[in-house]
Amino acid sequence: MLAGGAGATKYTIPRRPLLDLPELVSLCSRACFEQLPTGSQHLAQQEHRNIIRRAGQGGNLTVATTGASGSLFLQHLLLAIEREDRVQVVNFIASDGGLRVLAEELGISGRRNLVEQLLGRPSDKIRQQANADIGANVASGSYPSDAMIVIPCSVGTLARIANGIASHLIERAADVCLKEKHPLVLCVRETPLNKIHIRNMYRAADAGATVFPLIPAFYTRPANAEAMAREFACRVLAHLGLPQSDAYQWKP
Repeated sequence: MLAGGAGATKYTIPRRPLLDLPELVSLCSRACFEQLPTGSQHLAQQEHRNIIRRAGQGGNLTVATTGASGSLFLQHLLLAIEREDRVQVVNFIASDGGLRVLAEELGISGRRNLVEQLLGRPSDKIRQQANADIGANVASGSYPSDAMIVIPCSVGTLARIANGIASHLIERAADVCLKEKHPLVLCVRETPLNKIHIRNMYRAADAGATVFPLIPAFYTRPANAEAMAREFACRVLAHLGLPQSDAYQWKP
């Protein structure tokens, strides 16, 4: 309550709970965004989809896999990227949990030659990085990475990314994407979701990531699991400005 001299008007300042940091950052970002002209707002919303397109033939992606089910989707994403001429370099990282899932679901064993095992042949484009190598190229904002995809993304990895815990290369590379305003696509795989998972998805999205749940489409009438995984990979690449000529297009 504020009061002046005799007869002065009294004002009561309403009390409200303090904002936590993510909410405060969100409010500040929204306030700045709303100051932009309408056309500029539209451009800002589409900026993350245009980065690779603007890069032309210099597309440089980071692809990571973690300890969630869905290795088949990773495999078909890498196969699509291997065929994609607009992408020249891919840095591939697998967490320890991701290695376990690869072994269980695809029969891929060991820590070496993962790319060759996933593709069925060696690749000059896709380079494997060790998740423990926190000093690798993608750990630096000065490295010219255009976008990052985590597929499948475990809720543990989601939690560390959403809360800035960059103890391994996957989380650090994701953190770099967020701070450098590069597209970060998190193909989260978990069910059912508890409130912690949902809050972390909100935090990650609020920081600039795209939460792209690993949910296949059925209206395409896929003949098998491989067809579902292949179509999902096309959707992810299209989201990054790399549409595939053989992708399904809905025609009502």
